[in-house]
Amino acid sequence: MNKFEKNEGCFPRTSQLPSQSPLFWVSQKDRYLRQLLIADIEAVTNRRLVVYFTSPHQSAMIDHDDVRCLYELLSDCSNEPVDLFIETPGGVTDAAEQLIQLIEQLAPGFRALIPHRAKSNGTLLALAASEILMGVTSELGPCDPMLAGVPVEFILNAADSLNPLDVQHAIHAQKQTKTTLSRLLKQHLSKNSNMSAEQKNLKLDELVTAFSTREVFASHGTPVGPAYLTENYIAVEHLSKENELWQKLWLLFCMYTHDCQMNGYSKIFETRKISISKAPDKSCE
Repeated sequence: MNKFEKNEGCFPRTSQLPSQSPLFWVSQKDRYLRQLLIADIEAVTNRRLVVYFTSPHQSAMIDHDDVRCLYELLSDCSNEPVDLFIETPGGVTDAAEQLIQLIEQLAPGFRALIPHRAKSNGTLLALAASEILMGVTSELGPCDPMLAGVPVEFILNAADSLNPLDVQHAIHAQKQTKTTLSRLLKQHLSKNSNMSAEQKNLKLDELVTAFSTREVFASHGTPVGPAYLTENYIAVEHLSKENELWQKLWLLFCMYTHDCQMNGYSKIFETRKISISKAPDKSCE
């Protein structure tokens, strides 16, 4: 038994019965099966796996309540190397920055695993990682901020005809995103020893503009895949569909997607030992 396997029974894959009571195990079998797979993935990576999953069937976004949920999971990792499984359409920039600060303190050098999507401010979470693992279905996306569903760049381009307060809000929203992007992207570019300081600064300006405006990506939902990231010196490992780790990650993604839909969860935060689920518009349960 490797150090990442659970001590309690591994039913239904062995003849050993679970340590929980039958009625309780049956009622919670979905999460127990997911946690068994999490332990399997940890055996492949030799790293702790922390899952932050937002259901594609709900309109849930990154919010401030996510901080305490993720804190519970990361606190259990005891300074071990961490992989953060991310599935999110994005959300509140302030909350995303809070999450980044938390992860950087409790899991420095973490890797981001993106089986499907880390969009908008979810891309900020991914860029905070030392390395991003992606596969054939994985995508990040532009981080250009929006106000009331309108891209701030559109507001700034029409500033003369709009409320000055809205324009000021747009200016500061874009500044906040650019500042965070600059810090995160600089960490990736700093690892490239083949570029001069001037080249790194030019590339940094180019990438910040690409991710925070509509100058490169025409839509907020434009998929940004591993090829673009690798070409621009962002640390990415592209896993083939035959890769064992990728196959396990994709199975885990499918389990979360199904279980969220069947149980009405908006989010699940999970490790091999801890599981926190959220219903729409409710705090951690």
